[in-house]
Amino acid sequence: MKFISIIYFVVTIKCSISFSSRFSLSYKDKYLMRHVIRRVVGIDWLQCVTECSKDGRCVSYNYRANGGLCELNDLSVNCGENMGNLRVETGMVYHQLEVLSKIISMYK
Repeated sequence: MKFISIIYFVVTIKCSISFSSRFSLSYKDKYLMRHVIRRVVGIDWLQCVTECSKDGRCVSYNYRANGGLCELNDLSVNCGENMGNLRVETGMVYHQLEVLSKIISMYK
């Protein structure tokens, strides 16, 4: 049983690396809907990244520079999963940054 678990873990990590270029993925003029866990207004992009990294539930964020809108999400679109939740909106940027430790913690 452990052998199967290890194979699944390796395949999942490999898929994440190949699809999202070392756990990072961005879409210009798109945002992830229905998974916002927190919304912050009036901040710059770096502050948005910082807010996401401080929240253990955050695996991706939507950001719009006009107005400094930052939406923290509890879902990502790794390996093509959940792509149906991405919507088009000019000026928005969807970005996920899956930290290796967050992925490993899912398998503990």
